[in-house]
Amino acid sequence: MAKKRQVKTSRLILVIFGSILAALIVVAGVYGISRLISDIIDDDNNNNSEQNVEPVKPTEDVSTNDIEIIKGDYKVYEDDTDKLGFNFLVAELTFKAENSINFDLNKLQTSEKVNLGDVDKYLNKLTDNGYNISKLNITSKIQSQENKYTCYVFIPYTTDSITLGVYNLIDTSRIDYDLTKNVNVVTSLKVETEEAIVIDETSISVLGSYEADMMFHNDEQYPLAGNVRVYAFSLNINSVDAKTNVIESAQFIPDGSGNTYKALDEGYKDSSFENVINKELHEGDRYALYFEIYSANDVSYDGKLIVRFKNNDKLVELSTTMQ
Repeated sequence: MAKKRQVKTSRLILVIFGSILAALIVVAGVYGISRLISDIIDDDNNNNSEQNVEPVKPTEDVSTNDIEIIKGDYKVYEDDTDKLGFNFLVAELTFKAENSINFDLNKLQTSEKVNLGDVDKYLNKLTDNGYNISKLNITSKIQSQENKYTCYVFIPYTTDSITLGVYNLIDTSRIDYDLTKNVNVVTSLKVETEEAIVIDETSISVLGSYEADMMFHNDEQYPLAGNVRVYAFSLNINSVDAKTNVIESAQFIPDGSGNTYKALDEGYKDSSFENVINKELHEGDRYALYFEIYSANDVSYDGKLIVRFKNNDKLVELSTTMQ
């Protein structure tokens, strides 16, 4: 009897132990499966995240800190008339970079605190006094797709010192110019036209010529394509009567090119002058004619203007050649 009870107890213990072991196996299996599913989901999320990350694009922009400015030749122009109130020099500068060049001339400042990107008032005064600034070949826009760009920069001054400094405001480097060397007089740039148009006692002649580097169309900035330049001819108007004359159209024929360029209509102008097309002419008005020049080669400013007036069938020729 005692032996049978002992057997039953052993079986009961075995059953209980087996049940516990089975339960543990089930729990472990469920946990393992859940971890496996969780890992699969995490891997999938990680893969999706990696696929959604956009690669960083390298930039080729060149900061002005990376542009080297090299001093070249220069000419000093002194005001021998005492009418301008300033002297100036025209300096050759070379800009070098690893890639393309885009430099703001306002980052260059003279020792007299004049920013070289803000010199229009000086250039306008030269033009108003009959000087041909086109002879200076100066530029106000330092841009090039090449890694080296050489140009001429206009630098006004009033100092009586024998030197003038130009500072790079970015890295505080300085270029010095000796104002006692390479001296010229400003009257060497004086404009004299060979001939003038006279219509109804109104005399019209070419005052000066220059390349307009910023144009406006209907008072909005007009972007110029890389292969296009705009030649401008400012006009001197003298009238001895009250009659009004209007230029309807004009053409420019440069010497030696064989091409003819049509004047831009009255909607186009620059910051210095108004477009003369379809404007009444009055003495003292600041007018110019503008021509888009499509050419990879240099085109001379010397040549002739063919001008048509309203209510006048006659075409009039005006020389642009400066002495």
